[in-house]
Amino acid sequence: MKKPHQCYQIEKDKCYISKSFNILAWRPPAKEARLKLPCSLAFILTACLILPVAAPALATPAEAALTFGVIRSRSAVLTAQHWNPILRYVSQRSGVPLRIKLAKSGPEHAAMIRRGELDFIYSNYQFAPDNDTVGYRVMVRPLTGTMRSQIIVPANSPIHSLDALHGRDVVFTSQVAFAGYQVPMDALQRAAIAVRPQFAGTMESVLGQVLSGRAQAAAVSSEIAKEYALRRNLAYRVLWSSEEYPDIPIAAHPAVPPEKVNAVRAALLKMADDPQGREILAASAPLFGRPPPYGFAAASDSEYNQMRRFYQQRLAPQDKP
Repeated sequence: MKKPHQCYQIEKDKCYISKSFNILAWRPPAKEARLKLPCSLAFILTACLILPVAAPALATPAEAALTFGVIRSRSAVLTAQHWNPILRYVSQRSGVPLRIKLAKSGPEHAAMIRRGELDFIYSNYQFAPDNDTVGYRVMVRPLTGTMRSQIIVPANSPIHSLDALHGRDVVFTSQVAFAGYQVPMDALQRAAIAVRPQFAGTMESVLGQVLSGRAQAAAVSSEIAKEYALRRNLAYRVLWSSEEYPDIPIAAHPAVPPEKVNAVRAALLKMADDPQGREILAASAPLFGRPPPYGFAAASDSEYNQMRRFYQQRLAPQDKP
Protein backbone atom coordinates (compact mmCIF):
# COMPACT_ATOMS: atom_id res chain seq x y z
CA MET A 1 0.00 0.00 0.00
CA LYS A 2 1.33 3.43 -0.93
CA LYS A 3 2.13 5.84 1.88
CA PRO A 4 -0.30 8.78 2.02
CA HIS A 5 0.93 12.10 0.67
CA GLN A 6 2.01 14.71 3.18
CA CYS A 7 -0.26 17.66 2.61
CA TYR A 8 -0.55 21.31 3.40
CA GLN A 9 -4.10 22.38 4.17
CA ILE A 10 -5.86 25.62 3.33
CA GLU A 11 -9.04 25.28 5.31
CA LYS A 12 -11.00 28.19 3.87
CA ASP A 13 -11.50 26.78 0.40
CA LYS A 14 -10.69 23.13 1.14
CA CYS A 15 -7.63 22.85 -1.06
CA TYR A 16 -5.08 20.16 -0.28
CA ILE A 17 -1.65 20.42 -1.91
CA SER A 18 0.98 17.72 -1.60
CA LYS A 19 4.65 18.55 -1.06
CA SER A 20 5.32 17.24 -4.57
CA PHE A 21 2.81 19.88 -5.76
CA ASN A 22 0.25 17.42 -7.13
CA ILE A 23 -3.23 18.88 -6.78
CA LEU A 24 -5.06 16.25 -4.77
CA ALA A 25 -8.40 17.99 -4.57
CA TRP A 26 -10.06 21.31 -5.11
CA ARG A 27 -13.46 21.78 -3.53
CA PRO A 28 -15.19 25.11 -4.23
CA PRO A 29 -17.50 26.55 -1.56
CA ALA A 30 -20.85 24.79 -1.54
CA LYS A 31 -22.68 27.92 -2.62
CA GLU A 32 -21.29 28.00 -6.17
CA ALA A 33 -18.34 27.10 -8.41
CA ARG A 34 -16.28 30.26 -8.82
CA LEU A 35 -14.07 31.43 -11.63
CA LYS A 36 -12.06 33.75 -9.35
CA LEU A 37 -9.90 32.22 -6.62
CA PRO A 38 -8.51 33.88 -3.48
CA CYS A 39 -5.03 35.27 -4.12
CA SER A 40 -3.31 32.85 -1.75
CA LEU A 41 -4.98 29.84 -3.35
CA ALA A 42 -4.43 31.10 -6.88
CA PHE A 43 -0.72 31.58 -6.16
CA ILE A 44 -0.29 28.00 -4.97
CA LEU A 45 -2.36 26.48 -7.77
CA THR A 46 -0.59 28.47 -10.46
CA ALA A 47 2.66 26.84 -9.39
CA CYS A 48 1.05 23.50 -10.22
CA LEU A 49 -0.10 24.30 -13.75
CA ILE A 50 2.49 22.21 -15.57
CA LEU A 51 2.49 19.29 -13.14
CA PRO A 52 0.25 16.21 -13.00
CA VAL A 53 -2.98 16.57 -11.08
CA ALA A 54 -4.92 13.96 -9.16
CA ALA A 55 -8.22 14.09 -7.33
CA PRO A 56 -8.68 12.27 -4.04
CA ALA A 57 -9.72 8.68 -4.45
CA LEU A 58 -13.31 8.25 -3.32
CA ALA A 59 -12.50 4.69 -2.40
CA THR A 60 -12.65 2.37 0.51
CA PRO A 61 -9.46 0.58 1.55
CA ALA A 62 -10.79 -2.49 -0.24
CA GLU A 63 -11.20 -0.77 -3.61
CA ALA A 64 -8.69 1.52 -5.28
CA ALA A 65 -9.94 4.40 -7.39
CA LEU A 66 -9.82 4.00 -11.17
CA THR A 67 -7.96 6.66 -13.13
CA PHE A 68 -9.82 9.07 -15.40
CA GLY A 69 -7.40 10.68 -17.86
CA VAL A 70 -8.43 14.03 -19.34
CA ILE A 71 -6.97 15.62 -22.44
CA ARG A 72 -5.73 19.11 -21.53
CA SER A 73 -7.04 21.85 -23.78
CA ARG A 74 -7.17 24.31 -20.86
CA SER A 75 -4.96 24.96 -17.85
CA ALA A 76 -4.53 22.25 -15.24
CA VAL A 77 -6.45 24.29 -12.67
CA LEU A 78 -9.46 24.97 -14.93
CA THR A 79 -9.50 21.34 -16.06
CA ALA A 80 -9.52 20.08 -12.47
CA GLN A 81 -12.18 22.59 -11.42
CA HIS A 82 -14.40 21.47 -14.30
CA TRP A 83 -13.98 17.70 -13.98
CA ASN A 84 -13.55 17.01 -10.26
CA PRO A 85 -17.18 17.80 -9.30
CA ILE A 86 -18.41 15.66 -12.20
CA LEU A 87 -16.20 12.74 -11.21
CA ARG A 88 -17.24 12.97 -7.55
CA TYR A 89 -20.88 12.80 -8.61
CA VAL A 90 -20.31 9.87 -10.97
CA SER A 91 -18.30 8.04 -8.31
CA GLN A 92 -21.13 8.41 -5.80
CA ARG A 93 -23.89 7.43 -8.21
CA SER A 94 -22.08 4.54 -9.88
CA GLY A 95 -20.27 3.12 -6.88
CA VAL A 96 -17.08 3.16 -8.98
CA PRO A 97 -14.45 5.44 -7.38
CA LEU A 98 -12.72 7.64 -9.95
CA ARG A 99 -9.77 10.05 -9.72
CA ILE A 100 -8.65 12.55 -12.32
CA LYS A 101 -5.24 12.10 -13.96
CA LEU A 102 -3.70 14.95 -15.95
CA ALA A 103 -0.51 14.68 -17.96
CA LYS A 104 1.97 17.54 -18.16
CA SER A 105 1.62 17.71 -21.95
CA GLY A 106 -0.27 16.34 -24.93
CA PRO A 107 2.53 13.94 -25.92
CA GLU A 108 2.65 12.59 -22.35
CA HIS A 109 -1.13 12.08 -22.35
CA ALA A 110 -0.84 10.22 -25.67
CA ALA A 111 1.96 8.06 -24.25
CA MET A 112 -0.18 7.16 -21.23
CA ILE A 113 -2.95 6.03 -23.59
CA ARG A 114 -0.49 4.09 -25.73
CA ARG A 115 0.77 2.27 -22.63
CA GLY A 116 -2.78 1.59 -21.43
CA GLU A 117 -2.18 3.30 -18.09
CA LEU A 118 -5.60 4.97 -17.79
CA ASP A 119 -8.85 3.19 -16.91
CA PHE A 120 -11.16 5.82 -18.39
CA ILE A 121 -10.27 8.68 -20.70
CA TYR A 122 -11.81 11.86 -22.02
CA SER A 123 -9.72 12.06 -25.18
CA ASN A 124 -9.51 11.48 -28.93
CA TYR A 125 -5.82 10.53 -28.93
CA GLN A 126 -6.74 6.82 -28.81
CA PHE A 127 -7.69 6.86 -32.51
CA ALA A 128 -4.15 7.63 -33.68
CA PRO A 129 -1.87 4.85 -34.96
CA ASP A 130 0.09 3.14 -32.17
CA ASN A 131 -2.49 4.38 -29.64
CA ASP A 132 -5.43 2.39 -31.05
CA THR A 133 -3.91 -1.03 -30.33
CA VAL A 134 -4.90 -0.80 -26.63
CA GLY A 135 -8.59 -0.98 -27.55
CA TYR A 136 -10.23 1.82 -25.58
CA ARG A 137 -14.01 1.60 -26.10
CA VAL A 138 -16.15 4.70 -26.57
CA MET A 139 -18.97 5.05 -24.01
CA VAL A 140 -20.45 8.55 -24.21
CA ARG A 141 -19.74 12.00 -25.63
CA PRO A 142 -20.78 15.52 -24.60
CA LEU A 143 -24.11 16.76 -25.95
CA THR A 144 -22.24 19.43 -27.92
CA GLY A 145 -22.01 16.93 -30.77
CA THR A 146 -19.37 17.94 -33.34
CA MET A 147 -16.23 20.03 -33.81
CA ARG A 148 -14.05 21.36 -36.61
CA SER A 149 -10.39 22.18 -36.89
CA GLN A 150 -9.79 25.77 -37.95
CA ILE A 151 -6.92 28.08 -38.85
CA ILE A 152 -7.60 31.58 -37.55
CA VAL A 153 -6.04 35.05 -37.38
CA PRO A 154 -6.97 38.10 -35.27
CA ALA A 155 -9.94 40.04 -36.66
CA ASN A 156 -7.71 43.01 -37.54
CA SER A 157 -5.00 40.92 -39.23
CA PRO A 158 -3.89 41.87 -42.75
CA ILE A 159 -3.84 38.14 -43.60
CA HIS A 160 -6.98 37.18 -45.52
CA SER A 161 -6.10 33.88 -47.19
CA LEU A 162 -4.43 30.59 -46.34
CA ASP A 163 -1.82 31.19 -49.07
CA ALA A 164 -0.63 34.27 -47.20
CA LEU A 165 0.61 32.04 -44.37
CA HIS A 166 3.40 30.60 -46.55
CA GLY A 167 6.70 31.04 -44.72
CA ARG A 168 5.05 32.44 -41.59
CA ASP A 169 4.87 31.16 -38.00
CA VAL A 170 1.67 29.33 -37.10
CA VAL A 171 0.93 28.31 -33.51
CA PHE A 172 -0.29 24.78 -32.81
CA THR A 173 -1.10 22.89 -29.61
CA SER A 174 1.29 19.92 -29.89
CA GLN A 175 2.33 17.43 -32.55
CA VAL A 176 -0.14 14.82 -31.27
CA ALA A 177 -3.21 17.12 -31.18
CA PHE A 178 -5.94 16.14 -33.64
CA ALA A 179 -7.77 19.43 -34.28
CA GLY A 180 -4.85 21.50 -33.02
CA TYR A 181 -2.19 20.09 -35.39
CA GLN A 182 -2.82 16.86 -37.29
CA VAL A 183 -5.81 17.98 -39.37
CA PRO A 184 -4.72 21.57 -40.14
CA MET A 185 -1.13 20.57 -40.93
CA ASP A 186 -2.39 17.95 -43.37
CA ALA A 187 -4.52 20.64 -45.07
CA LEU A 188 -1.53 22.99 -45.32
CA GLN A 189 0.60 20.22 -46.82
CA ARG A 190 -2.07 19.40 -49.41
CA ALA A 191 -2.20 23.07 -50.37
CA ALA A 192 1.63 23.19 -50.60
CA ILE A 193 1.77 25.93 -47.98
CA ALA A 194 4.93 25.68 -45.88
CA VAL A 195 4.66 27.24 -42.43
CA ARG A 196 6.94 27.39 -39.40
CA PRO A 197 5.16 25.45 -36.61
CA GLN A 198 5.32 26.81 -33.07
CA PHE A 199 3.86 24.84 -30.13
CA ALA A 200 2.03 26.36 -27.16
CA GLY A 201 1.01 23.23 -25.20
CA THR A 202 -2.73 23.82 -24.68
CA MET A 203 -5.51 25.21 -26.85
CA GLU A 204 -6.06 28.08 -24.41
CA SER A 205 -2.39 29.05 -24.71
CA VAL A 206 -2.67 28.94 -28.51
CA LEU A 207 -5.74 31.19 -28.43
CA GLY A 208 -4.12 33.54 -25.94
CA GLN A 209 -1.16 34.04 -28.25
CA VAL A 210 -3.07 34.61 -31.47
CA LEU A 211 -5.90 36.75 -30.09
CA SER A 212 -3.46 38.97 -28.17
CA GLY A 213 -1.54 39.58 -31.39
CA ARG A 214 1.60 37.78 -30.22
CA ALA A 215 1.11 35.18 -32.99
CA GLN A 216 0.09 35.75 -36.60
CA ALA A 217 -2.09 32.66 -36.99
CA ALA A 218 -3.14 29.56 -35.08
CA ALA A 219 -4.74 26.15 -35.51
CA VAL A 220 -7.64 25.60 -33.12
CA SER A 221 -10.72 23.56 -32.30
CA SER A 222 -13.77 25.52 -33.47
CA GLU A 223 -15.79 25.02 -30.27
CA ILE A 224 -12.96 25.91 -27.90
CA ALA A 225 -12.07 28.99 -29.97
CA LYS A 226 -15.68 30.19 -29.98
CA GLU A 227 -16.03 29.66 -26.22
CA TYR A 228 -12.71 31.39 -25.50
CA ALA A 229 -13.54 34.41 -27.68
CA LEU A 230 -16.95 34.84 -26.03
CA ARG A 231 -15.44 34.71 -22.54
CA ARG A 232 -12.73 37.26 -23.42
CA ASN A 233 -14.88 39.41 -25.75
CA LEU A 234 -12.37 38.94 -28.59
CA ALA A 235 -12.83 38.49 -32.32
CA TYR A 236 -11.03 36.44 -34.96
CA ARG A 237 -11.21 35.60 -38.67
CA VAL A 238 -11.40 32.01 -39.92
CA LEU A 239 -9.11 31.32 -42.90
CA TRP A 240 -9.89 27.61 -43.17
CA SER A 241 -12.23 25.03 -41.62
CA SER A 242 -12.13 21.25 -41.78
CA GLU A 243 -15.08 18.93 -42.15
CA GLU A 244 -17.01 18.17 -38.98
CA TYR A 245 -15.75 15.50 -36.60
CA PRO A 246 -17.54 14.01 -33.58
CA ASP A 247 -16.75 15.66 -30.26
CA ILE A 248 -14.18 14.20 -27.85
CA PRO A 249 -15.62 11.05 -26.22
CA ILE A 250 -15.25 9.30 -22.89
CA ALA A 251 -13.87 5.79 -23.36
CA ALA A 252 -12.98 2.81 -21.16
CA HIS A 253 -9.95 0.53 -21.14
CA PRO A 254 -10.90 -3.02 -22.19
CA ALA A 255 -9.57 -4.38 -18.88
CA VAL A 256 -12.14 -2.45 -16.82
CA PRO A 257 -14.88 -4.92 -15.77
CA PRO A 258 -18.07 -4.51 -17.86
CA GLU A 259 -20.23 -3.92 -14.77
CA LYS A 260 -18.09 -0.93 -13.80
CA VAL A 261 -18.12 0.46 -17.33
CA ASN A 262 -21.92 0.12 -17.45
CA ALA A 263 -22.31 1.77 -14.04
CA VAL A 264 -20.15 4.76 -15.01
CA ARG A 265 -21.91 5.07 -18.39
CA ALA A 266 -25.34 5.03 -16.74
CA ALA A 267 -24.34 7.68 -14.18
CA LEU A 268 -23.05 9.98 -16.93
CA LEU A 269 -26.12 9.53 -19.13
CA LYS A 270 -28.54 10.19 -16.24
CA MET A 271 -26.61 13.13 -14.82
CA ALA A 272 -28.57 15.83 -16.65
CA ASP A 273 -31.89 14.32 -15.51
CA ASP A 274 -30.96 14.45 -11.82
CA PRO A 275 -31.34 17.83 -10.00
CA GLN A 276 -27.97 17.48 -8.27
CA GLY A 277 -26.32 16.35 -11.50
CA ARG A 278 -27.82 19.27 -13.44
CA GLU A 279 -26.58 21.71 -10.82
CA ILE A 280 -23.03 20.33 -11.06
CA LEU A 281 -23.05 20.43 -14.87
CA ALA A 282 -24.43 23.99 -14.91
CA ALA A 283 -21.77 25.13 -12.40
CA SER A 284 -18.91 23.46 -14.28
CA ALA A 285 -19.89 24.62 -17.78
CA PRO A 286 -19.00 28.34 -17.36
CA LEU A 287 -15.42 27.39 -16.53
CA PHE A 288 -15.08 26.27 -20.16
CA GLY A 289 -17.64 28.72 -21.54
CA ARG A 290 -19.93 25.91 -22.61
CA PRO A 291 -23.52 26.77 -23.55
CA PRO A 292 -26.47 24.48 -22.77
CA PRO A 293 -27.60 21.77 -23.22
CA TYR A 294 -25.35 20.15 -20.62
CA GLY A 295 -24.72 16.46 -20.13
CA PHE A 296 -23.73 13.40 -22.13
CA ALA A 297 -25.16 11.27 -24.93
CA ALA A 298 -24.56 7.60 -25.70
CA ALA A 299 -21.82 7.01 -28.28
CA SER A 300 -20.04 4.07 -29.89
CA ASP A 301 -16.68 3.33 -31.50
CA SER A 302 -18.15 3.26 -35.01
CA GLU A 303 -19.02 6.97 -34.75
CA TYR A 304 -15.29 7.71 -34.68
CA ASN A 305 -14.28 5.76 -37.80
CA GLN A 306 -14.03 9.13 -39.55
CA MET A 307 -11.04 10.00 -37.33
CA ARG A 308 -9.42 6.65 -38.00
CA ARG A 309 -9.85 7.21 -41.77
CA PHE A 310 -8.14 10.58 -41.47
CA TYR A 311 -5.03 8.96 -39.98
CA GLN A 312 -5.05 6.31 -42.71
CA GLN A 313 -5.33 8.88 -45.52
CA ARG A 314 -3.15 11.76 -44.25
CA LEU A 315 -0.22 12.64 -46.46
CA ALA A 316 2.47 11.84 -43.89
CA PRO A 317 2.68 11.20 -40.15
CA GLN A 318 2.89 14.54 -38.36
CA ASP A 319 3.28 13.31 -34.79
CA LYS A 320 7.03 12.67 -34.98
CA PRO A 321 9.66 15.34 -34.31
